[in-house]
Amino acid sequence: MSDRLRPLDGVRGIAALIIACFLHWHDNINPNFVLLRFWNGYLDGRILVEFFFLISGLTFTAFYMKRIANSEVSFSDFIYSRFVRLAPLYYGTLFYVTFMLILRKIFSVGTFTYQYNDVHHFVLNLLMIQNYGLQTDANFNAISWTVCIEVLMYIVFFVICKMTKTKHTYFAICWGLIIVGYTLEKSDWKGSTFTLVNANIGRGMIAFFFGSLLYFLLLKAYQGGIRLKLIMFSILLIVVLIYYFGGVDVWSHGDWWYMLSGFVFIIYPIMIYLITTVKLIRCFLLLKPLQYLGKISFTIYMCHYPVQLTMDFINKVSKINGSYDNYFIWGLYCICVVAISSIINAFYEKPLINWLRKYKDKIWKDEKLSNLEKF
Repeated sequence: MSDRLRPLDGVRGIAALIIACFLHWHDNINPNFVLLRFWNGYLDGRILVEFFFLISGLTFTAFYMKRIANSEVSFSDFIYSRFVRLAPLYYGTLFYVTFMLILRKIFSVGTFTYQYNDVHHFVLNLLMIQNYGLQTDANFNAISWTVCIEVLMYIVFFVICKMTKTKHTYFAICWGLIIVGYTLEKSDWKGSTFTLVNANIGRGMIAFFFGSLLYFLLLKAYQGGIRLKLIMFSILLIVVLIYYFGGVDVWSHGDWWYMLSGFVFIIYPIMIYLITTVKLIRCFLLLKPLQYLGKISFTIYMCHYPVQLTMDFINKVSKINGSYDNYFIWGLYCICVVAISSIINAFYEKPLINWLRKYKDKIWKDEKLSNLEKF
């Protein structure tokens, strides 16, 4: 399974770039940038958050489920391994954004995108509970809400793996959690995300635990031949065409619900199956540049907002007041995101992760995990 999933590293890298260079350039910098809004917004990256949750559920089931059930991994080891992987970038970007916000205050530059950057919200971020209903609105490095949800999914995943005795029981619990997630997402779309039970938690539950079920579906599907690949490709093409010609709008409450269902339950699973089985696609995604993007995908995701914040600060303090409505500035931003992410990954993230693992490396002993599996 490890070798089959390697191409997904390349997909993660591409997805992280789309979120950084399209979705959040549109949301944070320039909503009128025409390059970023086409096909009813699908390709600006809004639905890719679910893809990351899905991949997490899939890979955690593949590499942790049996070990947790057999008591080979304790809760403390599991949580520490997750903390080591997430904490350096999570807290590093939080402290850097805080520093930049203080600078903006000193130079009277004003806020940027997210307004609720006070002590209360800083403490929530420090405790990784900034999306559990105690917040007023998006704040600090707001994209880290996904990390907050991931941590919750990790805990729930560990508990059900530890407590369930049969696969059928595990399947039933996963479907139950998916139904709960749909209830949260359907009843709380965008309007009251800032409550204890909210749509973002629902989005995480739906995608993560269907990703877990997807692991077992793939084990069966990998036994199929060329006919199954053709059937899967045909279904994928039909669904994509229905969405395209049906004019589904990502900003519509009802349409978002149907789009979420289609992507999580049909489009992404078929894509993952084809990516991991079709030789031509595998070879492309295993190219070193794409594998490297996968390696730094989490860095790109966590660092692109701090890059935007810094870029805007320099623009205003220097009195350049350059327009963001041109391709040169956008291209420069994209290059800076990748370059800075590479530097941070090489000289900050990896060394700190290795240093933290020295003190509690039992869970990593004799393992050779890919970058995807460590995510």
